Amino acid sequence: MKVENPIELSIFNNMVGAIAEEMCAIVERTAYTTFIKETNDFGAALATPQGLFFGYPRKAGTTSQLAGDISDAIKWVDEWREGDIVLTNDPFATGAMVTHLPDLTLLAPIFFEGEIVAYCWGFIHSSDVGGRVPGSVAPSNQEIYQEGLRIPPTKLYRAGELNKDLFDILEANVRIPYQVWGDLKALMSAFHVAKRRLMDLFRKNGLARSKALIQESMDYAEAKARHVFSEIPDGTYRFWDYIEDDLVSDNPVRIDLALTIEGSSVHLDYSGTDPQILASFNIISASKPHQWLTQGMVHYLLSNDPTIPANGAIKRPIRVTAPAGCLLNAVLPAATGSRITTALKLMDITMGALAQAVPKNVPAAGSGNGMLGVLAMPDVVNGGKKVNVYPVLIGGSGGRAESDGYDGTNATFAFLRNTPIEAIESEMDILVHEYRYVPDSGGPGEFRGGLGVGLKLEALLPETSFAMRGMGRTRFAPWGVHGGECGAKTKLALLNEGKPNETAIPKLDILRLDRDDTLTLSSSGGGGYGDPRRRALAAIADDLKFGFITREQAERVYGVVFDPTTGDIDRTRSERNRLSGAAPDATGDPRYAYGVDREAYDRLWTPESRQALLQILDSLAILQRSYVKNMIMDMATALSRERSLAAIGGEQIRECWDTVRLRLGEQPETA
Repeated sequence: MKVENPIELSIFNNMVGAIAEEMCAIVERTAYTTFIKETNDFGAALATPQGLFFGYPRKAGTTSQLAGDISDAIKWVDEWREGDIVLTNDPFATGAMVTHLPDLTLLAPIFFEGEIVAYCWGFIHSSDVGGRVPGSVAPSNQEIYQEGLRIPPTKLYRAGELNKDLFDILEANVRIPYQVWGDLKALMSAFHVAKRRLMDLFRKNGLARSKALIQESMDYAEAKARHVFSEIPDGTYRFWDYIEDDLVSDNPVRIDLALTIEGSSVHLDYSGTDPQILASFNIISASKPHQWLTQGMVHYLLSNDPTIPANGAIKRPIRVTAPAGCLLNAVLPAATGSRITTALKLMDITMGALAQAVPKNVPAAGSGNGMLGVLAMPDVVNGGKKVNVYPVLIGGSGGRAESDGYDGTNATFAFLRNTPIEAIESEMDILVHEYRYVPDSGGPGEFRGGLGVGLKLEALLPETSFAMRGMGRTRFAPWGVHGGECGAKTKLALLNEGKPNETAIPKLDILRLDRDDTLTLSSSGGGGYGDPRRRALAAIADDLKFGFITREQAERVYGVVFDPTTGDIDRTRSERNRLSGAAPDATGDPRYAYGVDREAYDRLWTPESRQALLQILDSLAILQRSYVKNMIMDMATALSRERSLAAIGGEQIRECWDTVRLRLGEQPETA
């Protein structure tokens, strides 16, 4: 694409990006809750009248909303006037602009010379929006009505005047109204500044030229995105992974991706994905190329060409197929509070597919974790409840072609900052005993995976509750590539570790803590990249010195031979040669290391059985599918044990379906 005046366009892009960055700085410095001012779970940007972002921050707030679409929320409002500010948190009413109810979202028009030239957009992840649990989000929620107050796009301010009715409804339905309103005021302050800055820019360039520059910026971003995609070899690359259970059964929930590259165009086809479930892991995407479904490709673009303007046009080359009623395109009344668990998995799945196409450009699997816990306890000073989000336990990123994964954080969640322990202890009645890296959690490799994070806290008040979401990789480990090994799984949560009443909890949902109870958590690490026996001895020595790996792992996996007198390198080299497997073949086969649990599961559930199951589910009403899927899978699993089957085939699935139909009062099909 030929740009008329590249210097002018570059300055304009930097200016609108700076406005978005300033919006985020204002929110961060004036917000009330820890999760906004410390952890930074909020967003702010400028959107076109058509609903795509043209001014988006690169260094503050969330990075996952860049490909968002706010057009349906704009259209919901019949008439926009100067001074209007709309509040919403409803994924269904906004065409999936909002992704779950805690994301209280504001929209405000910016007028110039009598016409709307842009919209301010922003959200704050509210620490509470009502619902059945403090913090509003619990994986076990089965429908959105359990997750809190649901607000379709409604004017909070009409022509500059507060809508007191809406304010009263919000105040009456959240557990911490003072803090929630404080966060929203911080976001509105950012809007006021952004409006002045953008109007100054329009006055400088004039209305016509400013609008033209926005369009040029969007077209330029699309052209650069297409250039990056065109360098990926054409073909279809398939990968799948699992949400490890749906909380009502032990059956994993499978997400299938067929990623097709054709020239500079991308098709993400999720047609083989399991149906929506009776848990809050569903994603609402409204049959759009939604930001969660495209985030892996967006991250790939901006990593390979950081000069691409950060605007919504970068998703133009991407087409998405996700059938209505599947996990990634759920319909009412699906719960969505813990959708981050699925979003994290989507990033890994996209990287898994790309690893086949451009093996040296993508890392091994990240931790697959975003363990967000919400603490609630009596407020003994002011009455009512105190609600806060504790430090997010993310876990490490995957090893890369030339360097280790990042310890304690992953690309999908890197925008969330570490919350100082002192900040949480000063606001909540807890004591944190440990906050540390987990040794041996990073997947061994020539470049090891990043380490997981561990935390141990103690409740200082009775009637303390702890709600957890985003806890994954307890069953299937983060996979390694190119000879790298799996990262460690997430460890079982331990209630009262080391005490007579110690209890192991496989997957946290809602936990009640009494005074002096302790809770110990440890997240997974990233997968390794490359043969561990090729890892530099100096890097292993550093890992040992800092306690990142144990001596046992150095000997068993990395092939290090310790000699207290000579430090025998020759014996180390000999042992490493003995342990090394075959080198990766010349075709660049990623050689995924899934771990024994995932490999055994995939052997049991064959492509034939998978296809037969999907055909049955597609014939059913959407809200029947998850229930029938679990019934068939439970029966087929039991059948495989009774008959000592090494694998489940289509015949067994159809046999189980006949039994299920009888239980549902239907007659089985005759041959």
